[in-house]
Amino acid sequence: METRVDFYVLAEGARLNRERLICRLAGKAYAHGKRVYIHTGMNEEAMRLDDLLWTFEDIGFLPHERAEEAPDPDTPILIGCGTEPPQTATILITTAHPVPAFIKRYERVFEVVDQDPERLKRSRQRYREYQARGLSPHKHDITGGDITGAQVTGGHDSGF
Repeated sequence: METRVDFYVLAEGARLNRERLICRLAGKAYAHGKRVYIHTGMNEEAMRLDDLLWTFEDIGFLPHERAEEAPDPDTPILIGCGTEPPQTATILITTAHPVPAFIKRYERVFEVVDQDPERLKRSRQRYREYQARGLSPHKHDITGGDITGAQVTGGHDSGF
């Protein structure tokens, strides 16, 4: 199985911010029955995403736990920072730099990039690192708030 890497690049002025797009991607994967591991580079970001996943949906929440808290193995979305990722997830959403060593465990890897100059610079480095590992990252430009046309489902919109 070759890991597919997708970069979702938020345009300047996009209605979504980076963390909300991460939640949307996790929600879409969850809706398709996939397990997700969100790997952050900083504990503060993991805490913000933890809070946001509880309030992100208007009529519900996305079920999740922090990986550091000995989660239930059936939890569909885990958030971790510096922890060994679970073996059960098939989708990795990463905000960490550099590229995690464990990416090949996953069917899909999602990177979310905004226009912050430092994050943009690091994302370009990670893009090149994926290429150096023999992977061919796919880039999706996000200009509004809708990700349905961004091929979050593997090159076509039929599901993860």
